[in-house]
Amino acid sequence: MGNIPHNHQHERQEHEKKLQHREIDASVPYWKRAHRDWRFWVALLLMLGAMAAYLFTDDEAFRSSGPPQRPVPALGG
Repeated sequence: MGNIPHNHQHERQEHEKKLQHREIDASVPYWKRAHRDWRFWVALLLMLGAMAAYLFTDDEAFRSSGPPQRPVPALGG
């Protein structure tokens, strides 16, 4: 390392620090650091949108526009 100019030595030390930082991040389970990932937030927004659509469309039940039907009587009785 004595032959390496000072600025290259500094760059190498910074690079090693970044690698160490990545190793620390990789040691944390993904589910604990997922809130930093943009894909998590997109999936969450899509899921909440689907839930809201389900609730606002009255459980996605299609109602007939015709007259109400009479209930079917129970058999055997």
